[in-house]
Amino acid sequence: MAENTSGAVLESTASDEEKLWKAVSEEVIYAHAYWKLYEGLFRKSKETIAVLNKVAGFGWRAIHDSLVSSIILRLTRVMDPARNGKNENLSLARLVDVAIIGKDEETVCKLKADLDRIKVELESLKFHRDKRLAHNDLECRLDKKLAPALPPELFQTALASISEVMNEIGKLLGNNYSIFDPVMEPDAVSIVMHLEDGLAMSALKQRVRMKQISAEELWQEFRKLAFEY
Repeated sequence: MAENTSGAVLESTASDEEKLWKAVSEEVIYAHAYWKLYEGLFRKSKETIAVLNKVAGFGWRAIHDSLVSSIILRLTRVMDPARNGKNENLSLARLVDVAIIGKDEETVCKLKADLDRIKVELESLKFHRDKRLAHNDLECRLDKKLAPALPPELFQTALASISEVMNEIGKLLGNNYSIFDPVMEPDAVSIVMHLEDGLAMSALKQRVRMKQISAEELWQEFRKLAFEY
């Protein structure tokens, strides 16, 4: 039997494998979904950022930070070891432990190397999780320059690497190829569109209050907005 990542001897059933695969898959899919929403809201264009700031600048900053924190936690949690002391984790390493049961040494070494590579890719994210999210590290809190930068490419690489390994594991477990980067409804586009409509209506209301336009002109402007999209 191949040695697993936690050093423990594992037995598994098809049902256990399926439950574990589904649970880890959901973590990866949600990380992708949160990233897509983040990109659509905060990385699409300067015009979109201007709309968000005009509506509720601090509110959207809070949402921005919450999304980034959630993505960091989801990616780093899924890369936790299979076990911490007596506590078992839902993680990629746990899934690998199940997938390599009875497999040849080359396959085992390949998956373990993949895990090690991803851990290196996520070192900056893990720093933020350990020092800033899970704990309020004093030195890091007083000197924010100590925390490594988090460029968008870092998240994109991590998501792609984890998805790639998930599909390698899926093959070993007899699963079909999975798309972990979900095809989503354009939530960010819808949000921004409704915000723009709200801003336009607020501007019209303000013009009415200031008696800059008549009721008839208001109706004409409203019709223009209604057929704009």
